[in-house]
Amino acid sequence: MDKEEILERSRKENKNEDIYVNEINIKGGNIATIVGLVLTTIIFISEILLGFGINYGLYGIVFSVTGTSNLYRAIKLNKDKVIPILTLIISIIFIVIHIYNLISKSTII
Repeated sequence: MDKEEILERSRKENKNEDIYVNEINIKGGNIATIVGLVLTTIIFISEILLGFGINYGLYGIVFSVTGTSNLYRAIKLNKDKVIPILTLIISIIFIVIHIYNLISKSTII
C-alpha cells in the first residue's frame, strides 16, 4: 500500500472532514459543558444562600445537555447507553420537581 492509497482510505474513513477541527469542536463542547456546570452551581448556591430556595430547573437543564450529548455519542459509537439514559432521567426528575415547585408557589393557579 503506497502513500496515495493510505491517504485515500483515510479520506473515505473520515468523510473528508478535518480530524483536527473535529477534535477542537469536541474539546470546545466539553469545556462549554464544564463552564455551564460551574455557572449553574454558582447560581444554585447563590439562590440558596440568599433565601430564594432550591432551583432544580438549573440542574435539569445541565443534566439534559450532558445526557443528550453523551447519549448521542453512545449511539453513534455503539457504546453503553445506561449512564446517558440515567442522566436524562435525572434531568426529567429535576425539571418535574422544578415545575411542581413553580405551580405550588404560583399565585395565579
